[in-house]
Amino acid sequence: MLTVILILIYVVILGVLFITEALSASTFITTTIMYCVSIWVLTTTHVIGASKGTQTAEKEKQKFKEQQRNAEFVMWALKSCEIAANSIGVPPSDTQLFEWQFCIDRLFNPIESINRRMKAVELIGICRMITFSVCFVCAWVFLYTVNVIPAMIAVASFIVQPVVKGFLKILIDEQDKELEHDFPELYLLLYCELRRGTNSRIAPSLQDYMRSCNALYAPTEHSVIRRFVLDLQNNIEVYSDESEALVHMREKYKSALIVNFCNLATQSLRGVDTNDKLMAFKIELQAKQKDMMEREARARVELGRKSLIMVYFILFQFIALSWAAKLVGNGTVSNFFNF
Repeated sequence: MLTVILILIYVVILGVLFITEALSASTFITTTIMYCVSIWVLTTTHVIGASKGTQTAEKEKQKFKEQQRNAEFVMWALKSCEIAANSIGVPPSDTQLFEWQFCIDRLFNPIESINRRMKAVELIGICRMITFSVCFVCAWVFLYTVNVIPAMIAVASFIVQPVVKGFLKILIDEQDKELEHDFPELYLLLYCELRRGTNSRIAPSLQDYMRSCNALYAPTEHSVIRRFVLDLQNNIEVYSDESEALVHMREKYKSALIVNFCNLATQSLRGVDTNDKLMAFKIELQAKQKDMMEREARARVELGRKSLIMVYFILFQFIALSWAAKLVGNGTVSNFFNF
């Protein structure tokens, strides 16, 4: 806005000088130079452009306030869920909290607004709030309608927590299967490094593996093995000791294959002679990889056979319908019945 005002002043001054016939070449040059110097001084002192910077700062301020409000709302909601978990029914035991937290650490990403994962007690509270809400609504409906269906729905709502827990465990089992399917390639990359014993450093090999995955696969492909590598890299950064990082990975991933790898790698990094065990584990993984490839090949052959049978069936239907249409068009069928 200030720039526009200065331009208008400059134009008005030139207009006045032109009307009064006082505008000469020297006057024009002097006025233009003074105008340019004024613009330069105002720009360097941030007088011009301050409004744009102020608007940017205001937008950043509004964005920060919105993020703060979202974080406060999320924290309030999670706190309410925690209160519900401890108030509705029996408070969850330590065993229940450990099992639920294991599922959360494996499957849930941190909440962006508060930069942490959901706690086990908070997820249990969500399930119990759903059960309580369904029972409350069904009780009112039952009082007004005296219908058995709301009572059945209320009873069924008590299985929300076991169903959610079972569903999470199914997802973890599926992830473990996918992890075991992709893990041999990662182990073959780490095998030579682990044979060096205390001189081993697996962090560079993990970085090479992630670069290869990013170059060869789409972001949605092989997501489980990528998350495993990222978790291992994060643990290495946190604990600064690769063997200690592997110990914590063993606590998070309960697959027998991963636990065996973590044990062998930890022993190797701590100086224990595990070359024979590493070789045996390598042979075992190669055998499993071969078996998986054979199963996939048989499944593809079976799928191809079924697809070929379906093609033959469709082709037979097409030929049969074509001959039927020709017979009807020539009147052969009607002549046969008239005969």
